Amino acid sequence: MRVLPFQCQGLSRTEAEFHLGEERIQTVPVYRYLGVFLDKFLTMKEHIDAVTEAGTHALQAIWSLQEKIGDIGWRTFDNSGTRRLANPVVWS
Repeated sequence: MRVLPFQCQGLSRTEAEFHLGEERIQTVPVYRYLGVFLDKFLTMKEHIDAVTEAGTHALQAIWSLQEKIGDIGWRTFDNSGTRRLANPVVWS
């Protein structure tokens, strides 16, 4: 079991310990809840970093397909372009 105690930036806070019966509950600096990374100051930095990294990987995957399908232009993502983008992946 883990807990993430929130606090305001700039306010000092003693490190509290949390217990459930005899069991000590671990305090964590970042907690993922419903796909969102939360930190004790609610800065969303960890979440923004994770989403940015995932988007970068997705864009790199799409860009790497350019070698198989040729130039990626504005028509790549319309109806005919979607089939053009997906076919090399599905049929290769």
